[in-house]
Amino acid sequence: MARSGLTFSDAANAAPPHAWFAISAVFHYLGPSFAVLLFPSVGVLGVAWMRIAAAAAIFAPWTAPWRTMAKADGQTRRLLIGLGVCLAVMNTAFYLALDRFRSRGSRRATHGGGAPAPVLVEQPLPIAAE
Repeated sequence: MARSGLTFSDAANAAPPHAWFAISAVFHYLGPSFAVLLFPSVGVLGVAWMRIAAAAAIFAPWTAPWRTMAKADGQTRRLLIGLGVCLAVMNTAFYLALDRFRSRGSRRATHGGGAPAPVLVEQPLPIAAE
């Protein structure tokens, strides 16, 4: 039986590139902003695990990665698994850095009722001169 309806490829080709950029920006900025607020409740590693698990739960039914893994040869499977592990470690390291950043500036990094601010930048970061 043929599949009907909009496929991921159809949606990707129909949307203009700037729409994908805007959607990506929303998730990249809002995700960590909300994650920082969860640190006191579930811990940094818990938040990292929840974000990875949520992404898997959302995207796995849509993209069916098990089909790709079934068709892939051994080298490609190892590469894909390595990429997944690398992204998980990167996400976890980013959240650990956010937690360290938040805890060092916690006296001034609050807004309203003492909740930690998602991002605290006290001074511009130096950029190497030419």
